[in-house]
Amino acid sequence: MPDARDEAGRPRLDLPPMEEVEASLALHAPDREPIPGLYALNVEEVPLRRVIGLQAVVAFAVYHNLVVFGEPLWDRILVLALILEPYVAIQYVVLKKFFARLRRLHLGTVFLIADLPIFTAGVWATGGTESWIWPIYLIRVADQMWIGRRRAALMAGLGLLCYAGLLLLLAAGQGAAVPWSTELLKMAVLATLSAYLVSISGLPWNVQERTLEARNLILKLESQSIELDEARYRAEMASRSKSRFLARVSAEFRAPLNRIIGFASTMLADDRRPPQDLEYLTQVRSEAMHLLALVNDVIDIARLEAGGVDLDWQELDLEELIRDTVRQLEPRTQSDAVRVSVAFPRKLAPLRADEARLRQVLINLVTNALRHTRRGYVRVEVQAEPDGTPKMIRVLDTGEGIDPERLDAVFEAFGEDGRPRKEAGSTGLGLAISRSICRAMGFELAADSEPGKGSTFMIDLDPRPGRVLHPDGLPEPRGAAGSGDGAGAPRRTDANPAPPR
Repeated sequence: MPDARDEAGRPRLDLPPMEEVEASLALHAPDREPIPGLYALNVEEVPLRRVIGLQAVVAFAVYHNLVVFGEPLWDRILVLALILEPYVAIQYVVLKKFFARLRRLHLGTVFLIADLPIFTAGVWATGGTESWIWPIYLIRVADQMWIGRRRAALMAGLGLLCYAGLLLLLAAGQGAAVPWSTELLKMAVLATLSAYLVSISGLPWNVQERTLEARNLILKLESQSIELDEARYRAEMASRSKSRFLARVSAEFRAPLNRIIGFASTMLADDRRPPQDLEYLTQVRSEAMHLLALVNDVIDIARLEAGGVDLDWQELDLEELIRDTVRQLEPRTQSDAVRVSVAFPRKLAPLRADEARLRQVLINLVTNALRHTRRGYVRVEVQAEPDGTPKMIRVLDTGEGIDPERLDAVFEAFGEDGRPRKEAGSTGLGLAISRSICRAMGFELAADSEPGKGSTFMIDLDPRPGRVLHPDGLPEPRGAAGSGDGAGAPRRTDANPAPPR
């Protein structure tokens, strides 16, 4: 999803307007219950539908009587109409005008219950015990299923009571004319069907309830996402402002530091000075050079964080770059007990990268390894695919090692790795800069270490999701040109072989 931003440059989510969300769920402000669309249903749609439905009861009663009895039974139809028509008019006006005003009395439920006596009048108007529409009570049970089991059970019970009341009235007026065995069977069928409908009721309401909960959760998450994006934007702006400030201030230190180093070097060239003065001047130059290195690192990391570093992409001879870097750093070996070596695969294709920046990373990694290694070796190795495509550069040492729990800290600016930085002369920014440079070039820098046994820093030149870098797996090394062993003969070239001890 593209990172859309508004005119001020702040992140903006392409979210639908709240009105569209409300309209899609048929939500209205006067809703009194946690049921989406309840207000619209009872005020805008239910009144008209009830008018049509109740009028259809009269028409169906006439049709029923013509089919079953051969005549309309107008006397009973007239009584049904006199009861039904005023009821239809009253319920229409009341629902339209008073549903939203009467908060404590749910008019929808009142009229649903009042419908049951109307249904009973319809059964009486269509022949009473001879009527074929006695299952009409199931309609009210069925249309309450979506709300919940209680409502459906209430309608089922009231429907059975209304039909039983009708039978009692007919028995009181007709005596033994009521076929009780048949009517009890009808009531058993009504009870059974009602019980089944009640047992499966509530499922649609659960869906409605979950839909409402999901809607509220989505709106909440969208609000939090906007807040997080705004917080991220503010953090990015603050970080860039800090980086620009650090770069500007650090640049102001470089000129005077260079002058201090130049003056100290000039004065050190005068052998006529007392030894103590020469010692002081040496210390001044050393501290100034350390401070200058720190300033340069601060400027580098500030530029990297601000995204202001331009890369000069070119095809590199990786072997030549590594050998030249190792030769350059060889004098920094702290003792003859440390051997510096390089190793390459038989076939190595050119690497597309920024030469100056990759050299800077290699200098940081090799210098870091030499700084913390008193005995053993520092080795730079390259791994490649079968076709020679470079896939990894590793810098191994047998130095002090790093606690695995602090490996992540070594890549943070001024991160602590548990080793004495001041004695080692580190600014605390080299590895942070190296990782940032690698990521800017599409590489990944990782480390593996064990206290007392050494460390391995790995540059993955072809990072892939889910792949974990391991310190093992060096391909078979190859020899340098002119060895006399042939181009494919494996060999290792040591840049600083140490004598056996």
